[in-house]
Amino acid sequence: MCVSVGGFYVQRYRCAWIARRSVSTLRPKTRRRRPVVVVRTLGLASATARLRDRGRVSRRARTFGALLLAMRMATPWAVDSPLELDEILVTGQRQESPLKLRAQSVSVITAREIEHSTATTVTDLLRQEANLNLQSYFGSDKFATVDVRGMGATATNNVLVLVDGIRLNTDDLAGADFSTIPLSQIERVEIVRGGNGVRYGNGAVGGVINLITKSAHRDARRLNLIVRRAAYDSDDLRVHAAGSWGPASIALDASDFSTDGYRHNDFLDKQDGAVDLRINGFDFITLNLRAARHDDSYGLPGPISLEEFKRSAFARRQTNRPFDRGATIDERYALAAAIDGGRFGKLDLRTTYRDRENPFFQGYNPLAAKDDQRNRTDSRAQTGEANYEYLFALGPYTQSLTVGVDFNDSVYLRQENGKRVAGSSVRRNGQVKDGGYFADLNLAAPYGLYFNLGYRRDRFSSAQNDRTLKRECDTVFVTRTVLIDTSFGTKIPIDIQVPVQSNCVTAFEITKARANIAYSEAFNTGVTWQARPWLTTFFSAHMSFRNPNVDEFLFATDDLRAQRGRGYDLGLRLTPDPRIEISATVFWLRIEHEIFFGQDAITGESLNRNLAEPTQRRGGELEIRALPLPALSLHGSVGYVRPRLTGLDADMPLVPRITSNVGAEWSVRRWAEVAISATHVGARPDGNDVTNRQFPELPSYTTVDARLRLTYRQFEAFAGINNLFDATYTTLAYSGNVYPMPDRNAYVGMRVDFF
Repeated sequence: MCVSVGGFYVQRYRCAWIARRSVSTLRPKTRRRRPVVVVRTLGLASATARLRDRGRVSRRARTFGALLLAMRMATPWAVDSPLELDEILVTGQRQESPLKLRAQSVSVITAREIEHSTATTVTDLLRQEANLNLQSYFGSDKFATVDVRGMGATATNNVLVLVDGIRLNTDDLAGADFSTIPLSQIERVEIVRGGNGVRYGNGAVGGVINLITKSAHRDARRLNLIVRRAAYDSDDLRVHAAGSWGPASIALDASDFSTDGYRHNDFLDKQDGAVDLRINGFDFITLNLRAARHDDSYGLPGPISLEEFKRSAFARRQTNRPFDRGATIDERYALAAAIDGGRFGKLDLRTTYRDRENPFFQGYNPLAAKDDQRNRTDSRAQTGEANYEYLFALGPYTQSLTVGVDFNDSVYLRQENGKRVAGSSVRRNGQVKDGGYFADLNLAAPYGLYFNLGYRRDRFSSAQNDRTLKRECDTVFVTRTVLIDTSFGTKIPIDIQVPVQSNCVTAFEITKARANIAYSEAFNTGVTWQARPWLTTFFSAHMSFRNPNVDEFLFATDDLRAQRGRGYDLGLRLTPDPRIEISATVFWLRIEHEIFFGQDAITGESLNRNLAEPTQRRGGELEIRALPLPALSLHGSVGYVRPRLTGLDADMPLVPRITSNVGAEWSVRRWAEVAISATHVGARPDGNDVTNRQFPELPSYTTVDARLRLTYRQFEAFAGINNLFDATYTTLAYSGNVYPMPDRNAYVGMRVDFF
């Protein structure tokens, strides 16, 4: 059965894209490579509308497909085509839409690319994309942030990370925890750069990263096991199982990972589990229930001085905080329903619940009582959303209108310095309520033109308070007689007044309080033009916003408010040859009242404040994928951004102007593949250097990773080396104190597909 969406035909489960000049037949999901015909789909909507009959494919197209099939069969160890990209995009569109219709810079990392890449974590995978910069404290995916288009130190709040469309970001400064999503659970990754405030509201300023997890498919069963052993006494075990029975399908994921870490007190021990249940009923309703749990314990080695960083490899591995550590319990639940009413439209409903606990010790003193140094953060969040998509005809073209509402209700509690130290124990409470509604219209027009127009209205409210434990008593003075020695050897009684405390009460009292209500708007408008089957151009304008979080409000100036961002994207997607894909985008982003942590010009106190002058980010991305030989695939990307603090004539801290990556995959034999990837990151200012002259800048660095894969039937063995040429580098530094990244390290492993 085929349904028409925006001029394209989509066949459920195994799709065949039908267009005037090209045909694409997607391969079945099997482990063994088989020759497939791959021709890119680049037809116009008007041509698609005239091909309602699936059988009306030209004789020339069939002949060309047969010729490609013969060529692939003649190559004894041809790889699956790396240019076989998914044509469905979810990020930035809560309803599925064709990738080529997006009027923004978009990257899709497919399941094949994840499987064949050199990456071992989600953050390793993301840092290989254009204008995505990794900020990592300790070299693992724990306490790591991926910056998109130069957000710098505030990337945790200006870049939105989603898991199956659900926010992974927290309502405090902790940001998204990538360690809760093992790479083995990821089916594909979708990256939309630029503002996406219409669809996702608060925080979608620099870009949106959507991690789409594996789910079961009807009439398919799967069971595989991955075992990996790596440097620093690291062990990794992952299991994935999926199956279907009638209308129900279920996927199970479990993993266990432990490592001593690159530095002393850099250990990480984590366990992850996820269950995904789908029920397809009556051919018009789909129910989905997903539950995931993450448990970990970790060390916090802290920074080292710049002198220690430069001294030696031994000095870089040391720590001044051997006792700092923490743990995390993160549970996420999601229930969704999709109701397809045919010509009456499609309704999507979803509700989620998240419970996160994080006890930790920071700045631990072994000479003091342990209970008086305990810290803990607890947060709970509930979200809900309803989206309705209606398809309607306007002339010969299919148009779509999506309207929706959503809300987020979360509470936050942070406890510092234990629970019983008067004058020191602190409790920080916060509550955030955020809700809005939006409308998004997509129109197809003659001559290959597509238009998009969207608008959102959002209401944000928050309330926070700090409570400090204080001890209050009633004080009375009583007269007591004491004996004073005299020089004659006698004692003289003297009456003195002595204070005596009684009726003492110890309780938490409010020391700071803040409440805020803000109304925000977002819009986007874009046009996409498929000028030729091999050429697509686009232009978009967007406005986004970000509200201060609960942590920022309690250390802020009195007039702290939401920031506003306006941006423009201009780009093209080019396929001059079926073996080459090129995409290029230039962008401009201006943020007014950007929220920034720095020194107040009047009081001299370091607080969260709105910058008086707007900030600007200008740059672009270039991505190329090529298949010069049937057994060799190449990919490369370059990102450039100039992030200016207008009033100071300086770059934003922690933002490199240049990021780039090149990689290659070579199938030496049918059973052997070599992959190599090199990533370069340019120099950038220190995280606390707003003038770019206070502290030494972080130097540029280049890392190279390599991997070898050997396959035999359902067995796969692999080995790899990270940081092949042993580069000395850091991704973060504050006030001259740096966080060193791991040196050269290796790993080996095995994968078994039982069925």
